[in-house]
Amino acid sequence: MKKILITLCFLISGALLAANAQEAKTAASGIYIDLGKVIPKHTSYSISRKAADSTTWTELANLSFQPDSAVFFAALRGAGAKYPTFQMPDKRFFANIWKVVLAAEITDSLFYYGSTPAFKEALGAAYYDGTARPNVNYEYKIRQTGNKGTILLEEKTVSAKYPQEKVIDYQLVTRSIEPFKQSQVLKYYSNGIHQPAGITLMRSVYMQTAFEPLAVYTGITHQSDSVIYLAVDTLIKPRTVYQYVAIPFDDLGNPGLPSDTIRVSTTTLNNTAFVDKVKTESLEKESAIKLSWKLNNTPHLTSINIYRSESYDGADYVEIGTVAATDTVFLDKKVHPVKNYFYSLQPNTIFGPGALSVRFSGMLKANKKAAVPTDFKAEAENGKVKLSWKRPEFYTRGYYIYRRKSNTDSLKQVSELIVTDSAQVTYYDTTEVTQNALSYSYAIKAVNTSYDISGFSEVISVATPGKVKLNTPLTVKTRVIDDQVMIFWDNKSDKNALGYFLFKRVYKDKDPVEFTQINSLPLNASFNYYNDTATVKGSIYEYAIQSVSTNGQLSTMSAPVKVDVLGKRLLPAGGLQVLAEDRSVIISWDVTEQEEVTGYKIYRLHADNKVLLAALEKGADFYEDKDPGTKQLNTYVITCTSKDRESEESIPVSIRMKQ
Repeated sequence: MKKILITLCFLISGALLAANAQEAKTAASGIYIDLGKVIPKHTSYSISRKAADSTTWTELANLSFQPDSAVFFAALRGAGAKYPTFQMPDKRFFANIWKVVLAAEITDSLFYYGSTPAFKEALGAAYYDGTARPNVNYEYKIRQTGNKGTILLEEKTVSAKYPQEKVIDYQLVTRSIEPFKQSQVLKYYSNGIHQPAGITLMRSVYMQTAFEPLAVYTGITHQSDSVIYLAVDTLIKPRTVYQYVAIPFDDLGNPGLPSDTIRVSTTTLNNTAFVDKVKTESLEKESAIKLSWKLNNTPHLTSINIYRSESYDGADYVEIGTVAATDTVFLDKKVHPVKNYFYSLQPNTIFGPGALSVRFSGMLKANKKAAVPTDFKAEAENGKVKLSWKRPEFYTRGYYIYRRKSNTDSLKQVSELIVTDSAQVTYYDTTEVTQNALSYSYAIKAVNTSYDISGFSEVISVATPGKVKLNTPLTVKTRVIDDQVMIFWDNKSDKNALGYFLFKRVYKDKDPVEFTQINSLPLNASFNYYNDTATVKGSIYEYAIQSVSTNGQLSTMSAPVKVDVLGKRLLPAGGLQVLAEDRSVIISWDVTEQEEVTGYKIYRLHADNKVLLAALEKGADFYEDKDPGTKQLNTYVITCTSKDRESEESIPVSIRMKQ
């Protein structure tokens, strides 16, 4: 029964929990506990909480999937109120959604719905802690058990606090402001790495009121490769100046950095022209960014100034051109590929210069192929390798270094991007190459301002003088098979080994004899075993291994291992079982009937460590380990001992203690 329980725990935790990545996330008004992708139809979760500086755990919830559609959709409606972007599905779709939910085992099977916080909460795969206090570090203990609650499958502790300490910069940019009947339509897009889930529009009456959130229509549309965040303000009055700012937020309601502030006048008695719509387009063939626009109220327009900056909020907007009043297009040809530029337009009228337009961005797409570095050289210098080459063209931005140790290896990148505009470039490989191999091959790739990566340069090899780093062979073991000795060792830890020499001697307690070399030529490094057939029954031997490099350099000899070549093997103990009792582990076994056995040795294994716990008499059939590890798997083996021998290790048994 003990074996069955242990095996069951390993099988379930290995297969069912592989997809469950659990974490605590900061939300706008609490902490969101994501329990992973597995829908708890066959398991349940218990969530407890404590402040980081406390020792008392408080149970918050017990969660599992509820197979009742009415309960599920009621829970979904309640959960959705916590998340700003959630929209309850129409009731006519409830039946189809419920069919998909019943058939799914993981949230990925629910497509779009499976990634939304509200749906995960209603499924029992997430929990929202709305009782957490702000600016307090909390730890959450997540215990997952079988449906009957009797078998612990997993226990994990995660931590978080709110509000978030680092506000995300979505680089929200105003794309356009368009009057539509009695409304203002504002469009935004994000230049950041992360995309917000939605926006909140804030408005003030210029020099009269503070900014307040508007209950306006907001939505998301897709235009070409861009995501556009839309807000429509229908509550505007004529002859009023408004200011707008948009605040982005993620799917848990955490706010990001706000957009720029836009000022809009709704007066109808203004003789000043203003920019209505702006647009940028990448023209790769012309190596230019095309700016286009539309203007309103143009009878008195005389010209338009174009300003540009490399920073959105920078004060260095420089005039790069002026066009006639009738022009609606401007080509900016003094640009580099894959670099953001920011623009603003200023209409000029007979009454004087007008206000600058909203700031908008443009980028020239990658349009140039990278050239390969030239005049590449490599030489050994003071224990390092010096690489030098020439810049292939003006548009080259940087380089990557690639290296391999032998002609059979593939070239691997060994440097970060080396950014330089030097005509002659020098780089030193400082990774102690002379300690790792006799020779290296190098090549270079260039990266240009279009972020295109060239092909490899010429591959050049360089010899590194001196000795190589040669490790002593490790983990040497032996096994007797039909009066022959099989020797094993680790051949993966040293890539500089060409092969191995094996040594052997007859074991003596006193006055040990010298080792005799078994093989005259090195055994190939791809082998990690050797079968010694020249043995005599009843003898005890010692074996050792030595590595050899391509230049004949030898490692130190491994620690000798002893082996008995006897007619009758000494067998290890059988019938091993382990059981956790309080804070101890009880190991039990069957008493051996081998006449020559005088006792047992009990070992505990962890990674490469083997610790002797006890040596017991032959009549013993159990041992209590009073100090097992609590954070790792405890594995035990037992050997039988006689007056002058010790058997091989028994089949290992393992158990993990509850913390």
